[in-house]
Amino acid sequence: MKRNEKITVLLVDDHEMMRQGLCKIVNDQKDMVVIGEASNGKEAVELCRTISPDTIIMDVSMPVMNGIEATKVIKYQLPNARIIGLSLHDSTAIIQHMRNAGATAFLKKDDAFETLCKTIRTIAFASE
Repeated sequence: MKRNEKITVLLVDDHEMMRQGLCKIVNDQKDMVVIGEASNGKEAVELCRTISPDTIIMDVSMPVMNGIEATKVIKYQLPNARIIGLSLHDSTAIIQHMRNAGATAFLKKDDAFETLCKTIRTIAFASE
């Protein structure tokens, strides 16, 4: 992606309030825009086929298809997808499962929003 373009973001979380908060944080950044939302991994996989976001913020624990499985499928379909795993829990096992599935980064839901924005920017331009 080019540095003068906005970073496109897909939000994936089963809690609407969490998605709304993340959407506000991301859209308040001059260099980012949310282009889609999904409430489970299956919806995320389907959306990624059509919108191809630069970055995906993926909750780990969700119904229908969890974030680990969705990350595996998305990385298979879109090998260059950049996925940030997001969870309330910071267990080594969960982080490792997300990394093994193909997540580029992992954050806790109680991390500062500045950390999220910095991570989005860092991974969006990682290949430059």
